Amino acid sequence: EARVLSVITEKLQHDSKMELTAKVQDLCRGLETAGIDVHPSMIEGDPRSALLRDAECWNADTIFVGAHAEAKIDHFLMGSVPTAVVSRARCAVEIVR
Repeated sequence: EARVLSVITEKLQHDSKMELTAKVQDLCRGLETAGIDVHPSMIEGDPRSALLRDAECWNADTIFVGAHAEAKIDHFLMGSVPTAVVSRARCAVEIVR
């Protein structure tokens, strides 16, 4: 069983949301083809806290988080999403490039 969670931030433009939705659908199809029961979800908020909160609610065994390029100023001011998740998660975390 897998939960595919996408966190939409305020900065994400309409076109980017559509692109993200398409990527999530592709990922879910691939997981389902492999025989995995998939539960996709898109929520708004800060990815750092949203991923951790959702993992707690789902009692996740592992969080797989994508490593992606963030704006340098955002990274400097708030830290990276993978770093925040790794440092605060109560379960295993895998960072995927």
